[in-house]
Amino acid sequence: MYAFLSVVNENGPCPLIAITNVLIMKGRITVPSLVDFVTTENLMAYLGDCILESIPKNIPEGTQLNFEQNMHDAMAVLPKLQTGLDVNVKFTGISDFEYTPECIIFDLLRIPLYHGWLIDPQMIDVMTAVGKCSYNQLVEKIINSKCSSDPEKVTEGMS
Repeated sequence: MYAFLSVVNENGPCPLIAITNVLIMKGRITVPSLVDFVTTENLMAYLGDCILESIPKNIPEGTQLNFEQNMHDAMAVLPKLQTGLDVNVKFTGISDFEYTPECIIFDLLRIPLYHGWLIDPQMIDVMTAVGKCSYNQLVEKIINSKCSSDPEKVTEGMS
């Protein structure tokens, strides 16, 4: 049996490689067996083909327009896959994210996206402070608290 997985040789985390490997393991991308080395351009082409193949057939016009917009947004995000994606986690569950254009690629390819940024449920004070905030909202809340002229808010932002 032949298995091909891609690995990164520089620049750290690479969503392109992660997504490509998921699609290879699901059998949605096949790399020719005689290939030992695949370029970023090859991976992008494989991924683009896979996205185009995900276009549903015989869907209502409204749904078609929405899908076409998602495809357009996904194509704009593709170049970012080589270096990293900005996703905004929420601390309420492993699959909770603020929906951003970066998430569209995962939706179109039907790849679930998970994270491990969860709060220990026994830390009631932390859970109360964080609430349903996303990472970006929480950072903004901390910065606003630290910059406040209200001493209580500054203390809240420091803790």
